[in-house]
Amino acid sequence: MIDGSVEALNYLRTQGKQVTFLTNNSTKSRQEYVEKFTNYGIEATIENICCSASSAARYLARDNASHVLVIGSQGLIEEIELLGDDVKATGVDEIQFTHQLDVTPADFAKVELPSFSHVVIGLDTQFTYAKLCVASLAIQQGAKFISTNKDAALRTACINDGKRYMPGNGSLIAAVEKATGIQSVNTGKPSEHILETLQESLVSEDSDAKFELEKTVMVGDRLDTDILFGQTFGLTTCLVLTGVTTPEVAKVSKIQPSFILPSIKHLMVPDLIQLNKNSGIKS
Repeated sequence: MIDGSVEALNYLRTQGKQVTFLTNNSTKSRQEYVEKFTNYGIEATIENICCSASSAARYLARDNASHVLVIGSQGLIEEIELLGDDVKATGVDEIQFTHQLDVTPADFAKVELPSFSHVVIGLDTQFTYAKLCVASLAIQQGAKFISTNKDAALRTACINDGKRYMPGNGSLIAAVEKATGIQSVNTGKPSEHILETLQESLVSEDSDAKFELEKTVMVGDRLDTDILFGQTFGLTTCLVLTGVTTPEVAKVSKIQPSFILPSIKHLMVPDLIQLNKNSGIKS
């Protein structure tokens, strides 16, 4: 939990601001996010959470999916299952071949898959060569290729050197794209698909709601997803330096946010005013 984040969110709400959570993390369903936020003392409902898993599910519904091969977490499968009986979700672990550690061409030649209409890939921390083989085969056989997001790396804390970067879902997607020669449809940030999912979610929460892009600020820690998403669709953008993007990268990037802040806690006006007095931060 980022220091001061709960206080900042509560402050924004006391100022009459509508707070919505938009994430490329597909490892949890919206309901799981509600439970996680509640445990942290953050007010949240399914309607004001939009994740790449729910965006992928919405895309599948719009694209007349019938049988989906899912590589990713149970949360992703749960979002797809919410579509109802018309869409069947098969987790890749249900396919016996994917349990093999050593895969030979002879083994691969014997694999028989159901007729999948789509392959959806979200972050799978148990991704294997056998799963890569199955995903590529399903796509070769005509399944449409969907990615929940293309985040290349994830920042994580490390006791020894402060930070390290783990491969993200974009690394898995790149492997499948390379194997098949097919580019995936990205349903996460910065795509229009997750924007449409967000808009529908906000309207469903309040029938009188209007999501006005020009009056919205996109706050995030990645230039190539959060800030690019905001810029693409006309939002004011605020980069916070508590994630993947470092000050050095932000300084030279072609993607420039409207504002840069050290942390979300500085969204509280008193903190922001003091910060501007003490530094040359862009504001």
